[in-house]
Parts: sequence; C-alpha cells; structure tokens
Amino acid sequence: MRNGKNHMKPLRRTSRRRKQIGISKKEPCHCGSGKPYNLCHFGSDHETTLHTGINCKACGTEITKDISNDILIRISNGMIKWHNYFKSNGLFKFNTITLGHLLKLEDLESKQKELKKEDLYDIYFDSLTKEKAISHINLSCKFTEFENRKQIILDAIDAHFNQKYTLSIPALFPLIEGIIRDIQKIPKEKQFQCKFSKEDFSNKGLFMIADDLDYFNAFINKLYEGQANSTEFNRNPVLHGFSLNYYSKEHSIILILALFEIATILRWIRDEKQEILDLF
Repeated sequence: MRNGKNHMKPLRRTSRRRKQIGISKKEPCHCGSGKPYNLCHFGSDHETTLHTGINCKACGTEITKDISNDILIRISNGMIKWHNYFKSNGLFKFNTITLGHLLKLEDLESKQKELKKEDLYDIYFDSLTKEKAISHINLSCKFTEFENRKQIILDAIDAHFNQKYTLSIPALFPLIEGIIRDIQKIPKEKQFQCKFSKEDFSNKGLFMIADDLDYFNAFINKLYEGQANSTEFNRNPVLHGFSLNYYSKEHSIILILALFEIATILRWIRDEKQEILDLF
C-alpha cells in the first residue's frame, strides 16, 4: 500500500534449483550423459516463480505463481544450455541462430558427445549469407543510429564477404561502440560499457529476451574490456596495433552478428517486433 492505494510493483521472476544434487556446473551431469552439468540438465533443473507485484487483500502477502511448466519458461530454461555452450567457447548465441540451427547442433552433439568451437562457428556462417546481411542492413538503417553510419556498415560487410578481414574488423569495432553509445546516451568522455536494460522486458513477462540481454551485455563488455592481452580477440589489442593475427573469418563474423544483434534489440525496445519476424 502506498498513499492509501494498492501499489503495483513490476513483474519479476525468481528461479532456483529444483534438485539439490550437490554438483557444480562443470561437473558431469547427474543424468549420466557424461556432459558438464551446465551443458545438460542445468536449465531444466530449475523451478521458476512469477512475482505479480499484487498483494492479497486478505493476508497482505504478494501473490505468486509457479510458472515452471509454462511453455515459454520451459523454452527459456532450455536455452540456458545453448547460452552456456556458446559462452564457454567465448561466443554468444545470436538471434540469427534459428531453432533449425539448434536442432542441427543437438543432432551433432548426440553423435560426438560434445560440440567443438568449430561447430558453433559453422552455425554462425550458415546463419548469415550476404543476402541476409543486406536485409539486416536495410531494416537496421531505419534507425538514425545505423543510418548515420550506413556507408561504413556497407563497406565493412563488403570487406567481410570479400575475405578482407584486415579491413572489416577494424571498421566494425568502432561501429559497434559508436552505435551503442548513441542508443544508451554514453558521453564520449565516459568509459564504454554496454548496459542494455532488461527491466522493460521483464515487466512485460518477456523473460527470454531479458535473459538474452544479460548474456549480450557480458559478451560485448568482454570484447571491449580495457586490459585484454594481445592474444585475446579484443578491441584494444586490435585497434592499438598490439595484435597482429586478429584477422580471420571467425572474428569478423562475430562482430557482424553483434552489430545486427544490436539492431534486433533496438527493434524490440522500440516495439517493432513484426520486422524481426520478417527476417526469419
């Protein structure tokens, strides 16, 4: 209650381990598959509670609901495995990766027990043809943050598909930072840090998108952290000239997919969901 009125809090979700089985994320899963727990049943072993922000008129306690069996929650918890697979390899499960791609990975995993980093890169390459990239650019450039940089984006994409990674990668790093700075209103004199807010999505019950934002923020900030050494793929070693072996198809497509992920997030923020669906 606030000022004599029922104060409604934003929707939020809590998740906790359903089974207290006493193993860490990287230990073998309890199911006997031999895979690390975080790449197997970790996500599905959680139960999820929705906190409505509405207090019961009779007892005054908040009304909650177990939504563990909700189809979207089950999908979201199932995605934890794939987020962890990409994260454990220093990568991110971009939204260009479809259900078909995940089923392909699932099939490959069943044959070779555990996926390799090369398998995840193959999915990256399959998810983005030059034609698909042009479609992304056309949609993305409806936003001034992208439109103002359209020629640079086109040149970077052209360099990538012409295998000129020494050109695409140095162009894409500042592109991504500049666009995120514009969207998040980060002053140029302030240290760069990606902080897409998940609150609005959580309040709408769009928990899967909220989870994606957590993973994406961490992924981008790792790419842009200040004290990375020259052996890591990171903005500073590349743009400061310390890294001499940064140019590869794999590194280039990471940045292109990150660029288009920002556009996808921006369309969700600005409620242009149909355009995202039109891409797939």
